[in-house]
Amino acid sequence: MEFIHTTELGAIPPDVLKHAKRFLLDLIGVAAAGSKLEANRIIRDTALQLFAASHSGSRFFFYGRSASIAGAPLANSTTIDRFDAMTAIR
Repeated sequence: MEFIHTTELGAIPPDVLKHAKRFLLDLIGVAAAGSKLEANRIIRDTALQLFAASHSGSRFFFYGRSASIAGAPLANSTTIDRFDAMTAIR
């Protein structure tokens, strides 16, 4: 945790930043594509039922609703993982 809180952007080597930007762009693209899958609807509905947000929560990717700080990340990570898994086996 200390690394995250104390490291300044200028201390990160340019090649590391270049790869980090590429990986973040890939993650966003995978999340966007995965958000259209039936598996995404299922996990999102499940997270809404089991991990409903009270006053504050965390948002689903590419969807206007929120779940708890456990529910939305569960659904979001499942969406990304499911799309990556589908593209890996094709």
